[in-house]
Amino acid sequence: EFYDRLVLRSAYAHHGCGSIVWSESGLYVAAFSGGDAPTGLLQIFNCNGELMHRKTYNRLTSFRWRPFIRLTPEQRASMEPFPEETAEEDSSEAGPDVPTLLSEWRGYLLAKIQ
Repeated sequence: EFYDRLVLRSAYAHHGCGSIVWSESGLYVAAFSGGDAPTGLLQIFNCNGELMHRKTYNRLTSFRWRPFIRLTPEQRASMEPFPEETAEEDSSEAGPDVPTLLSEWRGYLLAKIQ
């Protein structure tokens, strides 16, 4: 159950839930049944109580969030923004010559048959 200022926001069933783990950022929570539980169900919710992921794993024994590193304001300022011009140039490049590739492939297959 997820509450916001004593008001129920959402509720989900998870039979056999063995553990609840908050992410290091505090934005997500994982509820899972692992180890001896037969289901191996993993559910991930965001901090608003919305179900983000739900899957049953056959051999789930434990769950651990990956490390979360916060960037300082100086690190954020020092990062270069992605140049939009480069993205537009890359997408306008000519693709492979499809008729030529098909002709070469057809010739290769005919040579293999003979």
